[in-house]
Amino acid sequence: MNVRVGVVVPVRNEEKYIGKTLEHLFEQTMKPKIVVVVSDGSDRTPEIAKKFGCTVITLPDRGYSLIGMPGLAEVTNIGFSLLKDMNYIMVLGGDTILPKNYIETLVSRMEETPKMVITSGVIKGERMSKTHVTGSGRLIKRDFFESIGFKYPPIWGWESYPLFKAQMMKYQIHSFEDLVMLSQRELGVTPKKYYFWGKGMRALGYYWSYALGRCFLTLAS
Repeated sequence: MNVRVGVVVPVRNEEKYIGKTLEHLFEQTMKPKIVVVVSDGSDRTPEIAKKFGCTVITLPDRGYSLIGMPGLAEVTNIGFSLLKDMNYIMVLGGDTILPKNYIETLVSRMEETPKMVITSGVIKGERMSKTHVTGSGRLIKRDFFESIGFKYPPIWGWESYPLFKAQMMKYQIHSFEDLVMLSQRELGVTPKKYYFWGKGMRALGYYWSYALGRCFLTLAS
């Protein structure tokens, strides 16, 4: 299969995890053509990434984490700017471990279904639906991504924006339960995450009743 897959890994202080993440990424049965690690002010993470042959972009340290905030969209977009000649774009967290056939399997399924434009596996321990594609491990068709600007918007809920655009444009999105990713961090939902979810849902036009329902579903899982 003659396709080019590029990967963006936005990171901050991931030296404890990034080596194992990249090791599994470069062991894929379909290897990425380029891996861009965008370091938002970090420890030894850039140094480790360079040893794996990644393209590394090091940004000034702003002194705090952007996890869950609109600013992380802009960090990720810097990596996207180097991937415009790829057929598929992947976003990967610095602590995520992919199964060996992950990229090849997703690409194969998306090639077989032209209307399927965003996919992922599932992260072990997270409650997911087939129509919610994870942020880490997400694979996006370049043609679709170009049609919506080839970037994440720097707004609350930026990770969900491409999913809604795809559905509005009558494309398919899908998460596959047989492709299980592992997080090297302990999973959990904190009050801060609920706050960020609420901000994102408001920015994307959700009704308050839907947001409340999502919270109840999460608590019940």
